[in-house]
Amino acid sequence: MTLTAHRPQDARPFPGDGARAACDEACKVLLRAWHDYEVLKALGAPRDAVSEALGALQRARGEVARRRLMATC
Repeated sequence: MTLTAHRPQDARPFPGDGARAACDEACKVLLRAWHDYEVLKALGAPRDAVSEALGALQRARGEVARRRLMATC
């Protein structure tokens, strides 16, 4: 399943489906954080803003890694 694909509502839930949903959400947050960081960097934003975006990106990476340990993404 890709990040943009939606599981049909009548589909039978997988075991640990809540963990999969949390992992999917963490991946979406990671993509948004990466996008924000790249845009700020490309625009030549102030160093503080880029540094803050980089910190958010690193936290999102850590969250995805943690979620992957709990569920297969």
